[in-house]
Amino acid sequence: MPNLQGQIESVDHGVVFLGVEQMRTLILASCMVLDIGSCYSSDQLTSFWQHSLLTASLSERIARYMNYPRPENAYRAGLFHDAGALALVRWAARTGSVKGLDNAMCGESIQAEREILGVDHCYVGSLIGRAWELPAEIVDVLECHHNPQESKCDRALVGIVAAADSFCVEHGVRFHLVKSRADVGAKDGFHQALCRSLPGLGNDFGRKLNEILEMTYLQKINDFENGYASALSGVGIPA
Repeated sequence: MPNLQGQIESVDHGVVFLGVEQMRTLILASCMVLDIGSCYSSDQLTSFWQHSLLTASLSERIARYMNYPRPENAYRAGLFHDAGALALVRWAARTGSVKGLDNAMCGESIQAEREILGVDHCYVGSLIGRAWELPAEIVDVLECHHNPQESKCDRALVGIVAAADSFCVEHGVRFHLVKSRADVGAKDGFHQALCRSLPGLGNDFGRKLNEILEMTYLQKINDFENGYASALSGVGIPA
């Protein structure tokens, strides 16, 4: 992560610093991106990572605000929540089903995915999670983050990631569509998404959480943009 540069000195150090499970999740996500990356432009991969990393950071922030017992689990779930979207677009490209997908999908409209491809990224994500033996609560997020009410394992965790994902989308930080945040306009839709994802939060708590997320967003998006470019140039990859 950009904010960890200079602190991690070795793989062993990374495992100790991040924890075995979080390191495993990050490695699996990275391997998947490297494997599928040939199907995407650098801008598209950058948008995927920014969306995933920001969703992870905001998920952890929401979890801490709500006193969720394992906020690090919220980070992991947020990081990996759109794994199915990345795999689904690759499959669509290979089968020639990609026409009309770019503007309809973006990892956001599962209904559009089903209409165009016959399957959605939440279902694909759940298959990936089970194949890689991820914890049940992470698989639950992969499968239900667009419909938290359908959660089968950890409704609170699914709602947290769903809220963070909605925040990113409302702010124009979304997978596969590189969109200027200056053109996103009003973000009124997020409060409604927050209430749907986290029922019982209350208006006062909701407004306070929104303010916290706005501040976290401004800090993190600058860190990710600057750090991502520096990290890529450091390993010889054009940013």
